[in-house]
Amino acid sequence: MGVHVARPVVLDACVLVPQSLCDLLLRLAEEPRLYRPVWTEEILSEAHRALTQRLPKKWPVATADRWREAIGRAFPEACVTPAAELIAKAGNHRGDRHVLAAAIDAGAKDIVTFNLRHFRPEALTPWKIKAVSPDEFLLELYSLNPNTVRHKVALMGRRDSEAKPLALLRKHVPGFVARIEGA
Repeated sequence: MGVHVARPVVLDACVLVPQSLCDLLLRLAEEPRLYRPVWTEEILSEAHRALTQRLPKKWPVATADRWREAIGRAFPEACVTPAAELIAKAGNHRGDRHVLAAAIDAGAKDIVTFNLRHFRPEALTPWKIKAVSPDEFLLELYSLNPNTVRHKVALMGRRDSEAKPLALLRKHVPGFVARIEGA
């Protein structure tokens, strides 16, 4: 097991929508855990809306409902409910204050998001929290636990070769994929 066994990390809705990325992030949070995922009901609702309303190939609502229920069952400890007062204190972009509040509430030092502009350092520094791209986060986990990360990537391709999951991940985390392929 690595250094980050119980390290809480907030996963923003935008990193839960691309299913190959979500799959890998959640596999890395399963035993042996490299971190502990954190989200709010609002984050899950945002991801659900994106899956059913914003994707070019929209998911049926029933499928998105099953996805949401499944990750809730798999990670019941992940959901936090920050107080309204804490959300009001968050100084980042108004639409993502609940995400920063979730990090504060959970004691997380990282928020994994594609939307870095909504999490400017000046809003995060007072809380000793940073926003990182999924590429940066996965590269960090890989540098600390390369065998575990490679194993969990390989599990994604049980029915196929490892190349397929990497091909799916390349669009979202190209630096991570390049590192895995170059190792």
